[in-house]
This record gives sequence, C-alpha cells and structure tokens, in this order.
Amino acid sequence: KNVELSNEIKSKNEEIVEKCTQIHNLETNISQYKDLMKDYKSQDEIEEELENVRYDMDQQMADTQQKHNEEISSITQMMEEKTTKLQQTLDAERQAFRTQLEELQNLPMEGNSQEIESLQKKLDDQKEKLRIE
Repeated sequence: KNVELSNEIKSKNEEIVEKCTQIHNLETNISQYKDLMKDYKSQDEIEEELENVRYDMDQQMADTQQKHNEEISSITQMMEEKTTKLQQTLDAERQAFRTQLEELQNLPMEGNSQEIESLQKKLDDQKEKLRIE
C-alpha cells in the first residue's frame, strides 16, 4: 500500500511539476507578447498617423498648385504687357511709315532730288525696320 501511495504521490508530483512548467512557459510567452506589443501601434494610432500624412500631403499639393498658379499668372501678365508694348511700337512705326510715304507721294516730281533721295532712304530704313520686327 505504501508503494502505491508513493507511486501516486510521485505521479501527482510529476503532474504538478508539469503544470508548473506549463504555467512558467505561459508566463514567459505572455511577457514576450507584451514586449512585442509595446513596439506595435494600435490600428487607431496607425490610421491617425496616415490621416495626418494625407493631410500634410494635400496641404503641400495645394500650396504647390497655388504657387504655380501665381507664377503662371505673373508670366501671363508680363507677356501681355510686352505684347501690348510691341503692338504700340509697331503701330507707331507703321504710322511713321505712312506719314513718310504720304510726304513722298505729295512731293512734286521735279525739284530737290536730294530731298527725295533722303526721304526715300528714310522710307527704305523704315521698311527694313518693320521687316525685322
């Protein structure tokens, strides 16, 4: 009977040791899991960070678009001003050309040939200037 009791106690002790080992292993696993989880962020934290990144990117894109629009507007205005100036210059040159042409046409055919040649030279210069522009 003692042997049976001794065997039963031995068996129970082995079960207890096994259970203690399992408990120890579980505690170790739980500890490792907690350590790992410290490094991971919750889904809410990740979504919040993503939303912040999206907002920052949208803001940067809007700022960049605004800057490009301002640059385009500035360039367009400058080109319009230059075009207007060139048109005014061209109009003035055309008017001067017309005036000189009228003066030439109104000159009598006889008379001061030097004056005619001088006006002809001016006219030719004006024509060349207009052709270059």
